[in-house]
Amino acid sequence: MAFPTTSVIDNFNRADAANLGANWSTFWGDPTNTIVTNQAVGSTGWRGNYYNVGTYGPDCEAYLTLTALGATYTFYLFIRTTSTSPLTGYAIKVESALSRISLKRYLNGSEAEGMAAYTQAVTAGDSIGISCIGSTITGWYKSGAGAWTELGHVTNTYITNAGYICLDHTSTTTANSFDNFGGGTAITTKTYTETGSAVSVLSGTGTDQVTFTDAGSAVSVLSGTGADDYTAATPTTTGGGGPYRYRMPLPPAQSAPYDEDEEEALLLIMTALEIRRGR
Repeated sequence: MAFPTTSVIDNFNRADAANLGANWSTFWGDPTNTIVTNQAVGSTGWRGNYYNVGTYGPDCEAYLTLTALGATYTFYLFIRTTSTSPLTGYAIKVESALSRISLKRYLNGSEAEGMAAYTQAVTAGDSIGISCIGSTITGWYKSGAGAWTELGHVTNTYITNAGYICLDHTSTTTANSFDNFGGGTAITTKTYTETGSAVSVLSGTGTDQVTFTDAGSAVSVLSGTGADDYTAATPTTTGGGGPYRYRMPLPPAQSAPYDEDEEEALLLIMTALEIRRGR
C-alpha cells in the first residue's frame, strides 16, 4: 500500500498566533498548541488539538513532521477518533524514553489495548503516520527527507466508523513543534480482472432469427451502413427470462427465406448481441 494517499492539509504558514486557527479545537482537556515561525508549537506540558473541519474515513490516515523535540517527550497522533472527550480512537505513539513507536487503541479516555510496539528512535525532522484501512491499522515512519516505510500493522475490529484526526503531546524540557500536518479519508484502489470470454455464445435459428445466451464480457460497439444496416429488433424471452430471442426485420430488398453471404450474416448476429447488451 502507498502512503500517504492524501495531501498536507495544514502547513501552519501564517502569522504567529496563540492558537492554531478556526479549523482546530482543543483536545482531551489540554491547552492548545500555538503558531510560531510557521510551525505548530507546544510547551513543556501537555498540548492537544483535533482538526474540526470534519470526520474522515472509515478508511483514513494522518501524518506530520516532528520539527523539534524535547529531551524527553511523548507524542500521539489519533485517527478514527469517535469521541474527543473522553477519547476513543486508534493512535500511533512515540516515546523518546523507550526509543519506541507503538500502535494503541483508546476507549473512553484510557488505553484499552497496546496493539504493537516497534523499536525506532525518532529525531527532529522525522515524520510519523498512521492509517486504518478496513480492519488493518498500520504504523508509518519517515527518516528526515527519506521515504515512508511501514513499521508494521495489526488487525483490529473494535472501531470501524469514521472519526476526527487528533494529536496530543508533552515534553519535560524544551517545547515540541510539528509541521506539515496531513491526512483525511484514504484513497484506496481496486483492481478488476476480466475472466469472461471475448463474446457471448450465439446460435442461429430460422430464416430471420438469432437466439443467444449471454456468457461473456462486453464487446465492441458495431455500426452498419447501407441496405444491410440492421438496427431494429423486437426482443422476446422464453422460460425464466432467457435465453433471449431477437426477430430481426429483413431490409426491404430481401425476402424470406434469408440467404445472405457470410459477412452480412455476421453483422446480423453481432448487431443482435449489441442490442442485447444495451449498446
